[in-house]
Amino acid sequence: MKEIRFPADWGFDKLKNLANKSMARNPDFSSTLVLANSAQAGIVPQSGHFQKDIAAKQKQKKWLIQNLLTGKLRLAGFCGEREQVRLGDYLVEHNEVITKNNQYPILTSSRRGIFLQLEYYTQEVAGKDNVRYNRPPSPVS
Repeated sequence: MKEIRFPADWGFDKLKNLANKSMARNPDFSSTLVLANSAQAGIVPQSGHFQKDIAAKQKQKKWLIQNLLTGKLRLAGFCGEREQVRLGDYLVEHNEVITKNNQYPILTSSRRGIFLQLEYYTQEVAGKDNVRYNRPPSPVS
């Protein structure tokens, strides 16, 4: 590892001021190595340091999900035998459709949730005639 030397006139300073001085000496971004201060390894290249942390967190998340889904691990507050139920016992089928064209805004569902089609795609992707599209049920009050 190379020894890092800072000019003597820098002294002790806040990290923000140190970064500003560093940027003043590298205005064209010709030096691209970013360093991180690791408690275990000292000053190390930032990219490798955080990649290890990210990989460790992803491995931990994968282990947790696998163990929760297989029943090897239970969350606090969930004890006793699991009861197997039919999803259909909790869902109500709703078959109401739109009767007039453009009667309601068109929604789309994605992994992130339900969105207005125009906001999600930034354009209309449904057909020009949306009669007979399924309509979500009205909220129950």
